[in-house]
Amino acid sequence: MFGFFGDDDKELTYKVFEHHGVDKAKADMLLAEGYYLRGSGSLQPSVDDAFICDSFYGSGLMAALHPLDDFLAGNIRNVAAREVRISSTEELLAFLDAPQQARMRDQLCFRGQGREHVTQRGYPNPALAVDGKERLVIPSIWRQFRDDWSARFRFRGFQSIFSNLLGDDLVYYGIDDYRTLGERNAERYGPHTISDLEDFPDAESQEYHRRWYDTKITGHWNPELAVIEQHYGMDTEGLDVTFDPLMAEFFATNRYVALPGNHARYDLIDRGEHEGVIYCMKFSWPTLKRSNDMIQGISLFDYISPTRPLRQSCALPFFHSHDFNNAVCHLHCVLRLDVDYRVKAPMAPWAVFPSVDEDPFYKAALEVKGRYGSSHPFAKFVEYDLD
Repeated sequence: MFGFFGDDDKELTYKVFEHHGVDKAKADMLLAEGYYLRGSGSLQPSVDDAFICDSFYGSGLMAALHPLDDFLAGNIRNVAAREVRISSTEELLAFLDAPQQARMRDQLCFRGQGREHVTQRGYPNPALAVDGKERLVIPSIWRQFRDDWSARFRFRGFQSIFSNLLGDDLVYYGIDDYRTLGERNAERYGPHTISDLEDFPDAESQEYHRRWYDTKITGHWNPELAVIEQHYGMDTEGLDVTFDPLMAEFFATNRYVALPGNHARYDLIDRGEHEGVIYCMKFSWPTLKRSNDMIQGISLFDYISPTRPLRQSCALPFFHSHDFNNAVCHLHCVLRLDVDYRVKAPMAPWAVFPSVDEDPFYKAALEVKGRYGSSHPFAKFVEYDLD
């Protein structure tokens, strides 16, 4: 249960709750929902200095930290994002060109979805809940815990496929018989370690060392691995956002259609059936800016350059178990599409998802996917059937 760091802390938590009129059953419910207690200037609460925090949102501005008495009494101002209904591409762009948005345009990023997703906790956060429901804007890896949000605290966290042997066919793609390189080098150079490869005279060994070092040694700290995995179909702790509102419009106005064999396509939603949203976000801390944070190049896998993330004008902020829904706290507004929303010039799916001829990483990923069965992580690579 989140909120306990030891038996003493557990006893103190119940004591503080009881002092403020909360019995153990209600305290357990709040803790199970991801709430915990702390002091105003200390991680440890006291009966006279008790604030309640919400691990849904982490340090999310006005949503995460409240005096316990105010929270229990419902004396919390609701700061849920305002909604603006738009009926066409022209209205979308006109809204963003208005002075209030225009002056912060470098700081605005967007996320389009075919529909909204919400959750209803036993004790919803009064700062963000609307009719008892809370909006979900969460990375894909956390969606598996929708039936039991507390289970996310038992999750080990994101582990890149490229950090272990399962990803080696792409890490060493193009190096002939990379699995036997160690044996061949032992015959040529004698006993050695992988670290010695950079000093060997042959280009093959040097290239193997470069890729090994970039993915296995320093890859854990390189966000590019998650960017690549996220954009080619794997779950990560990153939330896909774009600085291009028309890219967000594509995802809000097109329906993802799953096909047999892990194929998929995107179909434009008919007018009269739209229920999509475009989230307009302004990340204040840490900041996220087009001029600084838009992905404009990827150094990893430069031998099979991934082009999809570049095509989508994107960034990938990360959210962890203690703040997995924090993006909601950074919503400038929610642009809700009218049911008859009109797309001025529909974006072609291949403009969003480059073909194998334009995206060498995608081509290589599909090639290695074909070598393995459905249980291998490469099976998650989706093959798009795009006209």
